[in-house]
Amino acid sequence: MKNEVKVKKSLLIFVSYNSGYIPLTVESYIKELSKYFTDTIMTTNLEINIDLPYKIMRFANKGRDFGPLCGALRSIDIEEYDRIAFVNDSNSLVGGFKNIFKWSETCGLDCWGLTDSVEQYPDNPRKDPYHIQSHFMVFEKKALRFLLPFFDKIQFRQKIIPMKMPELREAVILSCEYGLTSYLKHHKLKVGARFPVKHWGPPVKRVDLSKLNPHLHKWEELIKMGYPLIKNKIIRGEWNHLIKRPQSIEKYYEYK
Repeated sequence: MKNEVKVKKSLLIFVSYNSGYIPLTVESYIKELSKYFTDTIMTTNLEINIDLPYKIMRFANKGRDFGPLCGALRSIDIEEYDRIAFVNDSNSLVGGFKNIFKWSETCGLDCWGLTDSVEQYPDNPRKDPYHIQSHFMVFEKKALRFLLPFFDKIQFRQKIIPMKMPELREAVILSCEYGLTSYLKHHKLKVGARFPVKHWGPPVKRVDLSKLNPHLHKWEELIKMGYPLIKNKIIRGEWNHLIKRPQSIEKYYEYK
């Protein structure tokens, strides 16, 4: 009898909070990403009454995006998976992910994202502000066992879940977004991004990376480099007063 080859299992956890319906932008985004995972979970606050080709988990809007992530992780057997991705719906597609996942097979990272950052949080600067931006994070096998211990360490359910805005926003950014990257690095895991922020900085260019948000300040350059997403706030015009060349948006995305 031939030895059975274990099929690698991977899970996409896609977080979407909406008011009464799933937008087409979310449907197309999750459909594209689902091509690269064996299982897909959509976490939402909605009551979904239609058949969808992935599992739905409902969570109250607590703890911002990390609340559903923590809840979903506690509802599955993490050891079944070789890769788990955590993605939210703050972006829309302008391209595909084929080249991204091809890169991921040889990058040698234990945790990776599309973008990283060393931008400082204004009211609470950190000694090491490096972090993977949490709108798109992928945890490979070696990193998976650290996820639930991280949430336990920061006492996420006891301290952060009960918080209200604006304290909640700061706690999630500092304890979760910055904190998770720091926690993984502390445990000697390799962390990085497909489109690293260091691309924009010294020694070639005089850019203060501590004040650079690539999705805001380099949105068009990212797309030209093969970045497959654009922030919904850019599409909706909410950042027109902050970004360069807002008139160029229609070249990449026609918002409907």
